Amino acid sequence: MALVTRLNGRYAVATAGGSIANLFDWELSIEADYEDVTAHGDEWEQVVPLKQRWTFRAKGYITVGGTTYLAAFNKTGAPATVTVVAYTGDLSSTVAFTAIGYPTRGNLSAPMDMATQEFEFRGAGAPGVLV
Repeated sequence: MALVTRLNGRYAVATAGGSIANLFDWELSIEADYEDVTAHGDEWEQVVPLKQRWTFRAKGYITVGGTTYLAAFNKTGAPATVTVVAYTGDLSSTVAFTAIGYPTRGNLSAPMDMATQEFEFRGAGAPGVLV
């Protein structure tokens, strides 16, 4: 059994060494796994928490001369860790989430208008800030 909570926002920044992207339309999912320990005769389900994890998804525009998210995937070894800072509004607003994770999925899209990139990171431990 897993519990899932979500937090959506407007602006975020992802960095791996230097800045990777200014992001928008971000989503944070936090999940927890539980083990059912309900005994014979219990009228209510009983559970024990096991572990928690987070996944962060966002979109960003590709800027001229900028680094793409895919740069976090190392061509010769393990992916680089990425620091994610998500805000409730613009860059000067409240920090809603900050953590370090690994890239799990990336997508570059170049339609007839602005080129965009989509990110997905999986947590490497507990978040530093979580509203």
